[in-house]
Amino acid sequence: MQKLYEQIAVGLTTRVLTISREDLKREDGQGAVEYALVVLGIAAIMALAVAGFANQITSFMSGAGAKLASYIPA
Repeated sequence: MQKLYEQIAVGLTTRVLTISREDLKREDGQGAVEYALVVLGIAAIMALAVAGFANQITSFMSGAGAKLASYIPA
């Protein structure tokens, strides 16, 4: 049983350490990686836009809040 375990362990180890041409040609996770990169790019653009327009967003929200507060009787 120990010998079988050693053969399996050596077989798995050498398989992990060797990369064949078929392994390099596989495209199993390519779609997920491309999707993640697109989502990351969109998130980065949105973060930059929000940071760039921070003053305008703040003043707009303050103005909207002041108008709403004027409609509420004290």
